[in-house]
Amino acid sequence: MRELEDGIPIPAGETVVLQRGGLHVMMMGLTRPLLQGETISVTLVFEKAGEITIEVPIDNERQGNMGMNMENMNMEMDQNGSND
Repeated sequence: MRELEDGIPIPAGETVVLQRGGLHVMMMGLTRPLLQGETISVTLVFEKAGEITIEVPIDNERQGNMGMNMENMNMEMDQNGSND
């Protein structure tokens, strides 16, 4: 795992899925554990669309990405970098 200094590229009209075992975000410097069942706010920063805050459920019990339904986390960006 390594930091992507330039972020994650999302080509115009494409979708990028973040998931366990694949492309994901690692939270560093947490001041407390993330507890099973709670929801946290995460702000994603896009070059053209700006900041978008999403709610992320904490599921420490889920195993891998087999059969995971990630449709609530998919964000499609248009050519201007905005999400419709």
